[in-house]
Amino acid sequence: MNTLTLCMIVRNEADVIERCLGSVEGIVDEMIIVDTGSTDDTIALCQSLGATVLPCAWQEDFSKARNYALEQATGDWILVLDADDEIDRNDARRIRPLMENDKADVYHFITKNLVGDADSPSVLNYAQLRMFRNRPTFRYEGAIHEQIASVSRVGSHLVSIHVIHRGYLDDVVAKKRKIERNIGILKLEIDRNGHDPALQYYMGNELLRSNRMREALSCYAQATEELSRVAAPACWLPELPSKHAFCLWHMGDPQAALDILDKALQKTPEYTDLRLLMGCIWLEQRAFDQARQAFTACLEFGETPAHFPSQVGSGSFLPSFFLGVISLEEQTVEIATGHFQHSMKVNPDYKPAVAQLCLCQWLSRDFAAARQLLDEAAATVADPEWIRFLIRLNDALMTRTMTADLYEERHLPSLFNCLAALAGFGQTAHVAEMVLQLPDRLTERFRQEAWGCETLAVFWNNAIRCLQEA
Repeated sequence: MNTLTLCMIVRNEADVIERCLGSVEGIVDEMIIVDTGSTDDTIALCQSLGATVLPCAWQEDFSKARNYALEQATGDWILVLDADDEIDRNDARRIRPLMENDKADVYHFITKNLVGDADSPSVLNYAQLRMFRNRPTFRYEGAIHEQIASVSRVGSHLVSIHVIHRGYLDDVVAKKRKIERNIGILKLEIDRNGHDPALQYYMGNELLRSNRMREALSCYAQATEELSRVAAPACWLPELPSKHAFCLWHMGDPQAALDILDKALQKTPEYTDLRLLMGCIWLEQRAFDQARQAFTACLEFGETPAHFPSQVGSGSFLPSFFLGVISLEEQTVEIATGHFQHSMKVNPDYKPAVAQLCLCQWLSRDFAAARQLLDEAAATVADPEWIRFLIRLNDALMTRTMTADLYEERHLPSLFNCLAALAGFGQTAHVAEMVLQLPDRLTERFRQEAWGCETLAVFWNNAIRCLQEA
């Protein structure tokens, strides 16, 4: 019978390590964990769960630490996880049977990368090497974003086993200072090999995460140039065009961004995420026909194939949502309602679709329909407290009475956005009446956060005037 060894590298992961190791309980036969300098309870927790923990001095090189773990493994197969990973409980039982496939040497799993706010994260899927035979030829290369280059010579099987990764949630990134660490390592690597497009691409990603948009754009442009110089690139960077285009768009050159996306789609028409970004650029330009065409194409192509990095929903609830936004802009509320309903049906936890569907009901003054929608959602969504907030807001709008329980700090952005959206669709006097019931400490904040631009400032003045004349 084949045996399976879990190999990991850790440092100060006491807050997450139990969840990770618990997800492989009964799956692995051995756990080899290399610790690169923990000062918390990580080592003790790992040992209490049956792991062999080996100290290793950190040398600014992930490959060295990972390879040290591989050298200690005795299993026939290796499973690789990070401390902030977790095997999806619905998929765990499918891992061990993979070892019985005599024709397979390497497996890629699907990593579900949770990004942004922990309460409502975006989910980015990408295929990642997770399991392979224990062979001396399978060793990692690269100080960061390390890869096992030799797997390309044996081929890999992509299986729909999901690994949940929480390492890039906002609070985790801030706590662990990952961006600073990664940039430091990448600078050293670029000094050694500045013409490697992958290094420039990864540096661009870190700069983008830290909102250094101009510097990120320069890295993406250089990576694109380096890739164009070789007939058969040694690395595969499918997200490079979308990241490059995103930066160009936000740096004020939407046409250049669209040109890059169009060129990329000619090579990979099945990459739905490119069409989604194209639609968003057209939408911001208020080119509704082009945006509608792009979002409709997303639905026709469906979700991006699993071997591409992809935002979950790029071929389903996200384009449906944006089609609803277009319809609202065109004042066709009934059509918008249908799009938002489809978006919410596919993903009941997609908060923007829920909020916009409520907005459609509020614009029609159908508070009863909004309440029914929210009552049904409260029983199924991951964040029922947010639904309860919308129920309170629905009641407040119906009675035109602002209540103190709407002022909770976590809900203030939603409150401001909902009122601003109603105002934008002509509910001037209604919204002004509500806003003037806010405590003084919130009224000024509301003006700053929700009415920051000139057009909304004009609205604010008109709202006050309309209320006075009512």
